[in-house]
Amino acid sequence: IMLSRGVARAISRSGETTSPFEKMRDVFQSTDFNFGNLESPISGKDDVLGKGLVFNADTENIAGLKKFNFKVLNLANNHAFDQGLSGLFRTHEFLKEEKLGFMGTGENLEAAWQPKIIAVNGVRIGFVGASYSSFNDGGAQRNENVARIEDTEKLKRAIKILQIKKVDFIVATMHAGDEYTRHPNASQINFARTAIDFGADIVIGGHPHWIQTMEKYKDKYI
Repeated sequence: IMLSRGVARAISRSGETTSPFEKMRDVFQSTDFNFGNLESPISGKDDVLGKGLVFNADTENIAGLKKFNFKVLNLANNHAFDQGLSGLFRTHEFLKEEKLGFMGTGENLEAAWQPKIIAVNGVRIGFVGASYSSFNDGGAQRNENVARIEDTEKLKRAIKILQIKKVDFIVATMHAGDEYTRHPNASQINFARTAIDFGADIVIGGHPHWIQTMEKYKDKYI
């Protein structure tokens, strides 16, 4: 979900903050809740939308997430630091204020790997998220604020927390892959299969911009 740059301009032209979501209204409203990857920091500086591949969502444009029942957002992605560390922390504060759950980033790696649990119709669902990169640099730099897909021991501990808390279903999500390709790369495959080996029930990926293949591994879907 990217609510910056051209999308922000389209929202402005439409005069309706929820316009990017409207054509999928029926889908979003048919579910008990929705989950997505939020790739736009919300720095609180609404006059700073960034240039080029630098994102920043206007606070008003988050309205569609609330209206269409998004309960959990993965923030671990290669644009998490587009507005710096202060922008990342402001994103956390804003989402908490709006009662939107999130995971994948945090004040430190322990917090970034902290899973999120929601309960819907008596079913407890746990989410854990990670990214191939902490910045928009192909994964070259690391930091203490973004969960990374190569840290499989931290993935294992996060899933173990969910198992101890007796959730009914575990979702692992990864922001990874080569853009504009149909097939996953080795790091995606490793993270996804490892997540299922550790106890995840499904793995959902994002980032490549094209729909990639689906795999059934140990009777679980990736």
